[in-house]
Amino acid sequence: TATVLRAVSSRITSKTLVCLSGDLITDLALNALVAVHKMSDATATVLLNKKKISPASGCSAGKAPKDVDYIGCDASNERLLFYASSPETLRDLRIPLEVVRRYGGITVSSEIMDAHLYVFDKSVLDLIDKHPAWASVRQDVLPFLTQQQLLLTPTQPDLSNVALPTSKSTTDIAGMSGTDGSSDLGALQYPGSNFSDWSHSGPVGPKQHDSALRVHIVQPGIYCARIADIASYGDVSRDLADSKTALSLTGLKPSALHENVVPTTTVLGNKSTISAACLIGEHCSIGDKSSIKRSVLGNNVRLGTNVKIVNSVLFDNVFIMDGSVISNSIVCEGVICKERSQLRDCQVSAGTVVASREYTGEVLGKPQAHA
Repeated sequence: TATVLRAVSSRITSKTLVCLSGDLITDLALNALVAVHKMSDATATVLLNKKKISPASGCSAGKAPKDVDYIGCDASNERLLFYASSPETLRDLRIPLEVVRRYGGITVSSEIMDAHLYVFDKSVLDLIDKHPAWASVRQDVLPFLTQQQLLLTPTQPDLSNVALPTSKSTTDIAGMSGTDGSSDLGALQYPGSNFSDWSHSGPVGPKQHDSALRVHIVQPGIYCARIADIASYGDVSRDLADSKTALSLTGLKPSALHENVVPTTTVLGNKSTISAACLIGEHCSIGDKSSIKRSVLGNNVRLGTNVKIVNSVLFDNVFIMDGSVISNSIVCEGVICKERSQLRDCQVSAGTVVASREYTGEVLGKPQAHA
């Protein structure tokens, strides 16, 4: 993201800019977020969202999770005081003492995540231009800004002339220190990696200011999610089909009686059922005694007789033959599932022909010959 911002910086003339990832889905009012950013005279405002599942839930006891954002805020949850992110495990976090002294404390959590939506002052682009080695907002820009925030203001963002003390010790925040004290990063140093030593040594360089970094935590009732992988794609798709969660983002209106979206072009067989929190595309055909629960179907999907679709996403032009069961799976465009095939926790790539057997937790991508 930093590389992209550097590439387009010369075309941006506005004093304030919004940077967000293309995989973010939210109904947050951006104009209100920008207004708060300007009113607080912030250098950067970061949108944060609470995680549904703790990052530690998938780790063994005593082991730190991977690919986690460690975010520190003040007591009011308004100022961003600390930020560390790495695709690997961070074993040590070093907090600048001067920041703790200034704000009386800091709460660092891995239970909130960076939503990849930022409001930046134009000065941040100037800073990125002067650091050509920076490639990521998460791993380069935000750590640098938080580590040197007490020297940073929107009107004086350039810290390139500040001389930091040289330290030969391992940088804990850039991290991943081994048990023998060595660093897995070798000689690689992140921007501001010696800030902790510097902050313990007392005031250095220009006058210190209040933090110009702000956070906005998504409040209940506002939808915010990122499609970062296949699992999250399925989760978001089902959220968008649920009138109680995020259906409003699609512009579609649910049936008042069944709380689902079923177009008039849908052909329903005898004793077929479509439960609440389902979204059906145009020109679908649902066979006799088939059922759909908590699922999303694309256009021109055909279901045979006695088919069960549960908690799944089916793309356009999918054909599920008689007696098949699709559960907690994602089935891409043009897939054909033969009679009595069963998919549980599976991902099926476009054009695949699924044989009449049971699959669990598999990724299917090689087309099979027709029987």
